[in-house]
Amino acid sequence: MNKFVMSFCAVFVLAAFLLVTGCKAPSSGGGSGEIGQGGGQSLQGGQQNGAITKDNVADYIKSMTQSGTVKVTREITEQTVIDIGDALRELYTQNDSIKINLDMTETTGITQLSDYSFSSCDNLSGIVIPDSVKTIEEGVFRGCKNLENVTIGKNVELIGENAFNKCYKLKTIIIPDSVKTISNGAFCRCKNLENVTIGKDVESIGSQAFALCNNLKSINYTGTEEQWNAIQKDTGWDDGCPADMKVYFNAVTKDNIADHIKNMTQSGTITFTGEFDENTKAEIYSALDTLYKKNPSVKVDIDFSQIKDPDYWCDFLLYPDCKNLVSVTIPDSLGEGQILTDGSYYGSVCSSLCQINVTDNNERLSSIDGVLYNMIGLEIEIYPPGKTDSSYSVPDNFWGIDPNAFAGAKNLETIIIPLELEYIGSHAFAFCPKLKTIKYEGTQEQWNAIQNTGWDDGCPADVQLIFNYVGN
Repeated sequence: MNKFVMSFCAVFVLAAFLLVTGCKAPSSGGGSGEIGQGGGQSLQGGQQNGAITKDNVADYIKSMTQSGTVKVTREITEQTVIDIGDALRELYTQNDSIKINLDMTETTGITQLSDYSFSSCDNLSGIVIPDSVKTIEEGVFRGCKNLENVTIGKNVELIGENAFNKCYKLKTIIIPDSVKTISNGAFCRCKNLENVTIGKDVESIGSQAFALCNNLKSINYTGTEEQWNAIQKDTGWDDGCPADMKVYFNAVTKDNIADHIKNMTQSGTITFTGEFDENTKAEIYSALDTLYKKNPSVKVDIDFSQIKDPDYWCDFLLYPDCKNLVSVTIPDSLGEGQILTDGSYYGSVCSSLCQINVTDNNERLSSIDGVLYNMIGLEIEIYPPGKTDSSYSVPDNFWGIDPNAFAGAKNLETIIIPLELEYIGSHAFAFCPKLKTIKYEGTQEQWNAIQNTGWDDGCPADVQLIFNYVGN
């Protein structure tokens, strides 16, 4: 075989191999997902195993073509932070529709964010400040008009002058217990700021720190009223705030909720505020268990209406062993279909739960007599398993009953279903040990027309279905 033929065959075999294995050349450009963690991102010059570091983060940001999270890792310097700010501003001039969430959780090496390092970065939508940072200097985020989500590291001690001035989209901020000084104008003119949590170790609040925050409804202070009054507050710190703004004391956050629960000596309500994550959820479960073993007569009601990041809360109710959690108020921002009740449909929702509350601020969900329903589709989402009533009537004009909606309702004996109902989800009445009768206002033919595949899976075998029910 001559050399030409051998070369041709070698090229052909290589091409076939690349085609079969799906190998292809790397492409450029950013995208959504956690950059540096896979996320569909291509490797670029200077990256090691896809990581974004001080050596390539600025170039990476400038090359992005769509919104996403930039997760920076390893050691960085103050110059790295300045370079990131410059890169964000340059990217904005090229494409002002791209929004960047900057996650610096896994970085080390910096103890401060330098003056004006991110100022007027109009494409910065979120920032996670690392725990190594102790000071947020003057004007760091001033004029970041699209900044919505801020996580302040747990070791920050100083928030500098005008640090968040004119962050118009900021709605809530949690200032951790480590912070001692909130400087002049720190959150001035954050016109959509509604809720602030301030840690108990704050010693001073500067002039106009929250001035012209004309939508600020509440300040949740983790200390006592006496501690709040002892804080040095410069004249005008709250100029332009609503006259009816309230300050709540002894605020419960992810840092202290477990202790609050474990130390309860009588039944009562705990109002949680701020960030909520997987660790918080686990700590609450553990604290409830500890409290129950210590004093089973203490019943707990937790108000979650003010939490951030409701996505982490979605499956909170899927913990059947909460024997002392009798009532919850769900997050205001939670919508229909976001509360997870699927999977273990044998009474997987907290078994002692008697009441699910919804505040007036939730536009999609509501509660009737403690039963959670969807206001838009008029569907029952969750009937609390611990509810003591023996009979329940589905409201007239309701369209449906969601899967697992009544699962594990341990006291329910009779359910009355209106003629208008069109849908009953699978396992809707599963593991209701006392359920004896389902009364339907329509005919058997109309009942058969309801979408109800698997509705009776898990029902007691002797449940009686009555048609043409007209009341007592």
